[in-house]
Amino acid sequence: MVGLKPGDKVAFARDSSKQTTVVDDRRVEYEGVTTSLSSLAERLIGLGHALQGPLYFTYEGELLTDRRERMESGAER
Repeated sequence: MVGLKPGDKVAFARDSSKQTTVVDDRRVEYEGVTTSLSSLAERLIGLGHALQGPLYFTYEGELLTDRRERMESGAER
């Protein structure tokens, strides 16, 4: 939905040194484990409840939620 393709890297917004690799439109790979952004955000933050993963990851410095909104509106970056 946000124009990413397999192999692209996204970073954890709270610590950009934590990078994950896009596997497909629903999954990423982090430290050899394939998971969803939501599950990974929950793990990295340490909370015991579900999170909206795209709120916690960036691509080229832009939150994935902001990127989706921009792309859906047709706005340029």
